[in-house]
Amino acid sequence: MTYSQIFLYQMNQLSNKYMIPLTKDEKRVLKIMEAETTPASVGDLEPKVTFMSDRWLRKTLDKLAQFGFLAKTSEERVTSKKPVMVYSYLTQGKISIPEFKDIENCSNDSFNSTDSNNSTDSFDIKKKEHVNQINHAKAWGFFTLQRGGW
Repeated sequence: MTYSQIFLYQMNQLSNKYMIPLTKDEKRVLKIMEAETTPASVGDLEPKVTFMSDRWLRKTLDKLAQFGFLAKTSEERVTSKKPVMVYSYLTQGKISIPEFKDIENCSNDSFNSTDSNNSTDSFDIKKKEHVNQINHAKAWGFFTLQRGGW
């Protein structure tokens, strides 16, 4: 397998920044919740989520709230005497996996010298941190790359 094939596989498998494995149904519920503009209850979502029962939908929403993908709050509604649990989507950060050219172009001794001219440029600091992360991953054997594949 080439790095680009593995890169695409990882981007497909890692659906969230926490790397929590989600089922297809959980991903579908998250996609529906992302489209909701206002907090929604189980009753509001039932017409849109036809692929699972209302009881299983409630369990799925609670699980996604526990993982931090959704916010769960109670809300007073005119149609109910009791407060209704509503869920809203929490915006997630995107996953960033380095491309092969980034890994290939950095050497193990990059930015390791103690330079007396310490640059405070934000870009340089972020670049150094990124290279250090890649070097750390290389040192622990996360990447064993050669030209043309693994």
